[in-house]
Amino acid sequence: MSSGAPAPVLAGPTVAVVGGGNVALDVVKSIARRQIVGARGLPIRRVEMIMRSSASNPSFTASALDELTNLPIEPTVAADEAVSRP
Repeated sequence: MSSGAPAPVLAGPTVAVVGGGNVALDVVKSIARRQIVGARGLPIRRVEMIMRSSASNPSFTASALDELTNLPIEPTVAADEAVSRP
């Protein structure tokens, strides 16, 4: 997403990003940096990343994750090990 492009309409205040790689982290960073407002006029307060890799073996790089520390957000990890794996 370029900086000049209009922001997509998101329902908010919680949105989900499907994916666990660097591109998914870029989407999360974009939402945080641009302070995107949802369709109801409320700011996006929570972004959940849904990924198939485990929290202990993510697809993103450490440097991509480190970039989140420079943003005014509080990343947390909630692993749901109840999901069945093939």
